[in-house]
Amino acid sequence: MAAPCTGRVLHTLNMRLFPDQLIYIANHAEDEIIFVDRSLLPLLWPLTDRMDTVRHYVVIEDGAAGVAIPDDPGTDYDQLLAESEPSPAGS
Repeated sequence: MAAPCTGRVLHTLNMRLFPDQLIYIANHAEDEIIFVDRSLLPLLWPLTDRMDTVRHYVVIEDGAAGVAIPDDPGTDYDQLLAESEPSPAGS
């Protein structure tokens, strides 16, 4: 509900598509944030330098221990939730 309630659009990126298709979708939609399961980072990370409008990557832990990306600037989803403040009612 957060995406549409803040005037944003939520869509999926199907990691089975060809890399150029994923890049086109992200750029055409002007994606700003990508939420990604840690196990999918090796597929997504090589494409990030061509995703022009994406400013943040939020990594969701999915039990894929040991999957790491060098210089991973992604934000941990659980950490993001723990550090956030609740929104006041009605805003």
